[in-house]
Amino acid sequence: MADRSHPPSFPPALAVARPDIDPPRPPKRPPGSRSAPPRRRRSTGWPLGVLGIVALVIGTLQLTGLAPWAQADQGATALDAKLERSIERAIAAAAEDGVELTVTSGLRSVAEQRVLWDEALETYGSEREAARWVLPPELSAHVQGLAVDVGPAAGAAWLADHGARWGLCQIFANEPWHFERATKNKGTCPELLPDASLLLDR
Repeated sequence: MADRSHPPSFPPALAVARPDIDPPRPPKRPPGSRSAPPRRRRSTGWPLGVLGIVALVIGTLQLTGLAPWAQADQGATALDAKLERSIERAIAAAAEDGVELTVTSGLRSVAEQRVLWDEALETYGSEREAARWVLPPELSAHVQGLAVDVGPAAGAAWLADHGARWGLCQIFANEPWHFERATKNKGTCPELLPDASLLLDR
């Protein structure tokens, strides 16, 4: 009768690795040694994807005109609301005094101001002389929707005397027709500038 008190292999047989069944084991490291962290594969896909999204957003803003830099290039799209209300009240008050007051020029586009500037350059021969009468688009309050020219001469003179009531001030001594909202403390207008060429230095 067979002895069943021990398992079939006793003493136990030495384990033999079978490459078709057992996975390979890593080599043993000396005590105290540290394993190197696994190397990660660099991904180059996500930076290109982010750049693509940024380019798409910038292009969309540029095409729609909503980009801040595009708006700066295009100037204002309407006369400043406060300036518009002020000049309307001034025109009504002038009419009550029997004085004709009209707006002869208000908001200008960048292109319109550029034409005026180029013509002034040709007429006066230098930027400094041209700027006494016309400013380049990037400096013009008309392009920003913050200035109006008024007429006739009697109406402009009336507005110079009464315009501070609505915040309206003549800005340049040589341009009695040019007005902006510019009152300071207690509703007083600032001292007149000799002409607009001083703005080239700001």
